Amino acid sequence: MIEIIFIEIVSIVSFLYSIFMIFSTFAPINEMAMLFLWTVTGSMVYSLTYRKSKIYEASILLLFLPIILYRETKAIYFIVATAVLVFLYIRSSLFKGNHYTYVDKIKKSYLLLVPLIYINFISNNFKLSIAHAVPFIIIYILSSIILARTIRHLDSNMGLKNIRQNNIKHLLIMAIVFVIATFDKLRESIMIFAEKLITLIYSPLYWIGKIIKMPFEKIKMEKEIPEKTERIVEEFDMEQLEALEKYAEEKIWDFTILKRILGLMLIVVIIYIVYKLIIKAGNRRDEGIEYVEEREYIKRAKEKKKRRFKRDKYPKELKEQIRYYYRRFLNKLKQNDIEILKTDSSLEINEKAEEVFQEGINRIREIYIDSRYGDAEVDKGLVEEIESLYKKL
Repeated sequence: MIEIIFIEIVSIVSFLYSIFMIFSTFAPINEMAMLFLWTVTGSMVYSLTYRKSKIYEASILLLFLPIILYRETKAIYFIVATAVLVFLYIRSSLFKGNHYTYVDKIKKSYLLLVPLIYINFISNNFKLSIAHAVPFIIIYILSSIILARTIRHLDSNMGLKNIRQNNIKHLLIMAIVFVIATFDKLRESIMIFAEKLITLIYSPLYWIGKIIKMPFEKIKMEKEIPEKTERIVEEFDMEQLEALEKYAEEKIWDFTILKRILGLMLIVVIIYIVYKLIIKAGNRRDEGIEYVEEREYIKRAKEKKKRRFKRDKYPKELKEQIRYYYRRFLNKLKQNDIEILKTDSSLEINEKAEEVFQEGINRIREIYIDSRYGDAEVDKGLVEEIESLYKKL
């Protein structure tokens, strides 16, 4: 699937850019963004064509073309190093491995980025370089999470059409984030528009409040001592009063605090998204593309002691009988010291089960998934089949 290759290339290129730009840069952020897009495009062309013939292998030279524009020493080092590393990655690792392989690579990359950011933090140019690196770090985090989830969906044999639709949606979101994060003028335009929108919304409320406040101010002024009022007026001439009023109105529309609040909200949203995609992905419910796979309940050792004389009753409904034998299959895995985590899907459980059982486990999973999440009708023959497979384990 082309979009999966595209996501993986975006992931590896943004990772390389993040590492370099944590420490240094050789062009403004918008030019680095254009260079990033060129690198991704050139990498895509090479990855899709190099197998056709040796002539197409020359397309890797596209990654070296920016040297024509950027001739600084560090720019040349960066462009050459990026091109070589991307070339090696495409030839050796692109679209290879299962979900576990990709998750392992992503974890290692995160462990590398954190100390690099810390090393840069204790240096003198932290604010300058991290400002250039942040957009690429964000793109790397988003693309790596999307990639890992997509590979997991493929490993689970889910519908390619729905995977493609979800990936297109994610890529659009990622593109919007990238454009806003890397183009200063666009970001400033959005901020100006937001400020004007807020002014438009709150301006009527401000003037309504001012009109309501006027009678109370008049009453207050009438109660004040005339001498004190005269003394205040004498200290300020009309020009000073007009300047003071102008300053006060400007201060009313000072959006510094608002910008800080919006920035904090953005950080909270990013943390929440990462939490939902990484941590909550391991909750009791797996949100699949074609169905929602729920965890079957497995008795723990402590629960067995408390409910010593209670057994899992054999259900009357045929679909529940299928679930009954699947639960017994899970419990048999536990008895054979196979660790089943809350984050494990039925496919991952089967991969672990291969350590103990060689035959029947894939058919058990197939019957269970089809009966619980599919439209297949369950009859006694299907129940007898899963019972027979379970007893043969």
